Amino acid sequence: VGHVAATERINRFQAAAERAVRQLENRFADYETFVYLFCGLFYSQHDVTPEQFDRFVQEWIRRHPEVKAVEWAPLVSAADRAATESRLTRLQGRPVRIFRRGPQQELRESPPGAEDLPLLYVSPFVANRTVLGLDIASEPDRMPTLRAAAELGVPVISPPITLIQDLRGRPAVILLTPVYREGAPRHGWENLRG
Repeated sequence: VGHVAATERINRFQAAAERAVRQLENRFADYETFVYLFCGLFYSQHDVTPEQFDRFVQEWIRRHPEVKAVEWAPLVSAADRAATESRLTRLQGRPVRIFRRGPQQELRESPPGAEDLPLLYVSPFVANRTVLGLDIASEPDRMPTLRAAAELGVPVISPPITLIQDLRGRPAVILLTPVYREGAPRHGWENLRG
């Protein structure tokens, strides 16, 4: 009787584990489908507006409460920095500069002359507006994932990180998906649009 009961428990555990794995696989397949559609938004239009971005992601975010934010970060050259900061300022209604975290996690303006990957759009906006302008390429815990996504040309999930906007400091992962310049090969940092 003891051996039969143990076998039944093992079988129930294995069945529950298999269901959990299938649910996770389905959830990640849904994320992957969304990020490719999201890329399509940027491939179909050169200049996506904040309103278009928000309309595109709102319904998906509503159905995925575990997702804290969907963000767009264009690759900004030193020559385009002033125009990008002006756009961020218009979006926020207050002066906004491209920024990064310092060694003690303090926020500081990104140095001039750098190539930046600042968060330009974020949804839901109210809960995440503090990260507008954050140069995600300056985040050491994100850079390996950014590089991998850019080089491979596919979505890549980060190891656990802490999001600036999460005041409780809970671990999170981010799914980074590259968007490339029109006509450029779909791999390589040098071909990135964002």
